Order: sequence, then C-alpha cells, then structure tokens
Amino acid sequence: MIRENFLFKLDSNINELLEIAYSFEKARVFLTACEFGVFDTLGDDFKTAEEVAEVVKAHPKALGRLMNALVSMNLLDKKSGKYCNTKLTNAYLVKANPNFIGNLKYINDIWNRWSNLTESIKTGTAVNYIEPGNRPKEQLEEFISAMHWRANFQAPELIKMINLSKVTKILDLGGGSGAYAVEMAKAKQNIDAYVFDLPEVVPIAEKYIQFKGFDGKVKTIAGNFKTDKIGKGYDLVFVSHILHSNSFYDNIELLRKVYDSLKVGGTIVIHDFIIDDDRSSPEFQSLFSLNMLVSTPAGDVMTDTDIWILLKECWFSSIEKKDTPFGSSLMFGTK
Repeated sequence: MIRENFLFKLDSNINELLEIAYSFEKARVFLTACEFGVFDTLGDDFKTAEEVAEVVKAHPKALGRLMNALVSMNLLDKKSGKYCNTKLTNAYLVKANPNFIGNLKYINDIWNRWSNLTESIKTGTAVNYIEPGNRPKEQLEEFISAMHWRANFQAPELIKMINLSKVTKILDLGGGSGAYAVEMAKAKQNIDAYVFDLPEVVPIAEKYIQFKGFDGKVKTIAGNFKTDKIGKGYDLVFVSHILHSNSFYDNIELLRKVYDSLKVGGTIVIHDFIIDDDRSSPEFQSLFSLNMLVSTPAGDVMTDTDIWILLKECWFSSIEKKDTPFGSSLMFGTK
C-alpha cells in the first residue's frame, strides 16, 4: 500500500499513479538489503540491528531503519528488538539454501544503469558504456553468476525442446558459465561440446564446468565472436540471449559467421525474449527493451519477424519457433 494522503484517498486514479511513482522505494530498500547481505547475515537466527551492522559494516541506526522497513514489507520479522528472516526470505535469500536467488547483486548493477534512463532517452544509447571484457573482474563475475543462476534453472527444460538425436558437435556461443552446453552434454553422451566466450569470461566458465563435473567433457574457446573465428563443423550452434545486445547489422554479421561454422544440415537455435509486433507487449519485453537502451550501444528486443528476417538474410531455411515456459522463445534455422 502507498502512503495515505487525505487529499487523494477518495481518488483511486491518483493513488494508482502515485503507487507507480513511489514503487522505487520498496525496490531500493530490498536491493540495498541484498547488497549488504542482511538476509544472509541473519540466516536462521534472531539478531539486533547492531549485531547485523557489525557484520555488514553499516551504521547501526541507519541499518535499523532499513530493517524496520523490511519488517513493514513482510520481508523480516521483529520480536523484542531482534530481527529474523521470514520463511520466504530464508528460503530464497540465504546463500546456504538450495533455492537462493543468485542474481540480485547484478540487479543492483541494472539499477545504476536505469538511473541514466533520462539521458539515454535524449541520446538514444547507453551512457558511459563499457565493453564486457573491460569491466572490473568482480562486476563481470557477478554478471556471469546472475546469468548462470537463470540458465542453470532453465537449461533442463529448454534442452528437452531441442532434438539432439543427430547432433555430435555443438557450440554454445557467448555461453557464459556453460550451463546450456553442460546440459546438452548431460542429455547426450559422447557429444563434443564447446563454450565460446571472451578471454576474461572463459576462466569463470571453466570453474562452473568443473564444479558440475564436466571438466574435459565441455571445452572452452576464448575469443570475441565479433572479430574472431568461432570454429567449424558444428551440428548445432546455440545462441542464448546474445542478439538483444547487438545492433541489427552486427547480428547479420554474427549469424553469417554461425552459418559458415555449421555443417550442411546443421541447426542454429536462438534463445531470446521476443516482443510482439506492436512492441508494447508483453510488459516484461517492453521494459527489457529499455534495459537494452540503458545497457548497450545499440541493442534491443526483437520480434519474431525481426529474427525471421535475420535468419533469411543469413541463408537459413526451415525456420521454426517454440515458446518456452520462461517467457522466452527458441527459434530454429537450418543450413
């Protein structure tokens, strides 16, 4: 509920608009608590704000205000001046638990970029954009961690939607942690799987692959897919959440490179968010389009028509679309 205002409480229209205007407050409280590790510090215990502040290196009274706000949002419980996690926050916001949401620090990064939305609307591009390979190591690791959290959760369902029966060699292009390549290697024995990503990302990917027990089974290739060769002789190239970061022209160049890398009869599988032709729905994709505006020089969410044109422009045929359970789609093309 938004704050009560006697001038407007009889006008639901004004309250609806004010609720949107003030919605940033709850998001900022929540993300700041995650940034400080408040939920993880509490774990299963009851602690005072002073005890938590000592661990997370915060001002005790200021942190107390933050934690009181979390109580009001039903994200913490409070008894006799001590705080504890709710069932919800304990289940999803404590690292030791299996359902831990692993991309919240990265969302803080997104918050900072969205603070430049006004300037991006004026200029038509991201403000102070830094190429991924030039970002601080910690920031890059947080990004890969966030992408891994999502991919690791979705991969088992997505890979079931891909026919691997005749596939012996695959490439996960811009594969980050390698979660999809690992899942393909898990789904089919003796598959020759490769993950291609930036030299700064590959060591991070190798740690995830080793942790999953696929060290040596899923191999890595370091390079920049815009300028470097990506290999040859693939039966399938998987391109997940890559196209929305590039300009249309850059995507043509990339997909032509993918076409050349495939065997005759090989398949490209594009996994991405796809927006309706009017570009105003679904809501998530429409907002994600703005996320690309503040995050990339020329990226945007595409319609299935856009991707169809891209695939045709790059000589692919037998184009097919499958919607996933995660609000994204797979689009297939054959060489």
